Amino acid sequence: MRGQVRFLIAAVLAATLAACSSNAGPSPTSTEPLVPSGSFVETPGRPSSSPAGPTPSVVDPSTFASTPAGGLTVAPLPADLTQEQITDATAALEVYRQYWALLDEANSTPGINRSEQISRVAIDDAAQLFAENDNLLVTNGYHIVGLTTVEAQVTKVEPALMHVSACIDVSGTEVIDAEGRSLGAADSPSSHLRFISNAQIGRFVGGRWLMTVDNIDRNATC
Repeated sequence: MRGQVRFLIAAVLAATLAACSSNAGPSPTSTEPLVPSGSFVETPGRPSSSPAGPTPSVVDPSTFASTPAGGLTVAPLPADLTQEQITDATAALEVYRQYWALLDEANSTPGINRSEQISRVAIDDAAQLFAENDNLLVTNGYHIVGLTTVEAQVTKVEPALMHVSACIDVSGTEVIDAEGRSLGAADSPSSHLRFISNAQIGRFVGGRWLMTVDNIDRNATC
């Protein structure tokens, strides 16, 4: 199963919702964007299909705080990073923060077209997650209230690619049905309210960072 909402809903309604697996690749290898991309890439129609060379990041590191912001807390960056890697990691983490903030927003009010917003933070499997979550919520008449807490740490910095390991905490969220009743946060013997996520954030044409992979292991607690 892939993504926060799929785990939340499946744990509450295991008899009615099917699970699916995610086999995401190791690096940004997009062939066609899943959402409109013309607003953030220099080459119209598609992002770069490989890491974007030496183009600098477009996010100013001074604008990103390492304290809790939008549900995200970031551990100190690895001490051996160069200044360029610190700049890249900071830019990638800001996109990661926006990704989770937007996912919480989308879960709380499903059925709204957020393609433009999504295109600024995610592509590939990470972008497809939004559509899958929205379809599940709308089909079942649900929405999710509360905020997801994310405790993130940069584990590896490669040219144009950031690896982030995070502890995802959904204990502060609730699934609400069409009658306004709370179905609770997901909790079952085979899952946890705090679980592991390993994400990859790639830098594309124009220096933009985008979430490409969000692999969640709901059976691994943190």
